[in-house]
Amino acid sequence: MRRREISLNVLIDLIDDPDFRVFERVRNELLEFGAEILPALEECLCDGNISPDGFDRVGDIIKEIHLQQVKTDFETWLNSSEKDLAEGAYLVSHFQFPELTRVDFHRIINAIKKDIWLEINSKQTAFETIKTFNRMFFYFHEFKRIRNDQPTPFDLYLKSVIDTGEGDPFALGLLYSIIAQSLDLPVYKIIQPNGNSILAFMDENQTLSHLNLTRECNGILFYINTESHGAIIDSLSLQEKLAKLGIKSRRAFLEPSPNTVIIKSYLQKLIDSCKNSNHSQKARELQELLRLF
Repeated sequence: MRRREISLNVLIDLIDDPDFRVFERVRNELLEFGAEILPALEECLCDGNISPDGFDRVGDIIKEIHLQQVKTDFETWLNSSEKDLAEGAYLVSHFQFPELTRVDFHRIINAIKKDIWLEINSKQTAFETIKTFNRMFFYFHEFKRIRNDQPTPFDLYLKSVIDTGEGDPFALGLLYSIIAQSLDLPVYKIIQPNGNSILAFMDENQTLSHLNLTRECNGILFYINTESHGAIIDSLSLQEKLAKLGIKSRRAFLEPSPNTVIIKSYLQKLIDSCKNSNHSQKARELQELLRLF
């Protein structure tokens, strides 16, 4: 252990070496240490005993180690059986905000969840529950969609959406479904080609089977449009909406999307946003995450 610490200190001292070949070797060896050396590298940035070039080098190494860690976490997520949606969304925010811990992320989500939980009860119908959810989500917590057709990356990361109360419809729908599912509500996101933020409330109690509507409704009680403050719409209205946009109805556009598809689409949307905002380096890093899918 002592020898490992000495080796790390020697490598950090060599970060300033003017010979680029020396630095490349130092960089590669530091990367092999992984996330465990981040505190030492961050301390190096704060102690003021490093040149401006060295400062930039350390900063780049920290970013690279962080990206490696996020990639590893995403690989673990993709290989997991549940592929939890909240965990996938957390990893995307953690990519941009390294200081954001899982504990802090879930604490924020749980605070919103608790406010909504206090207002709903088991005697409410599904429609009444969603109306209450909408009131708390869109009016009490004042979440609203941005009006810009080209969102910035910060209109998409859930952390910044929660901090500001504003976000792209995709991000709002993602946040809405994560909180709903944490309350055991069967609300799931649907990825549609036009980018509409549509959620499905599944008919888990087989309400529609008594009306012989199961086939027509794909097992979905109703849809929720988070672009319109959670307006409730039926299957026919959704299909008519798609038809007006020239989109041929397919089951994939009417039924809940797998969590892997949701997070993959989320990453692609962020990549497009980064490119439009001239954040080319971020776009390349996000592309590395996307390739894992």
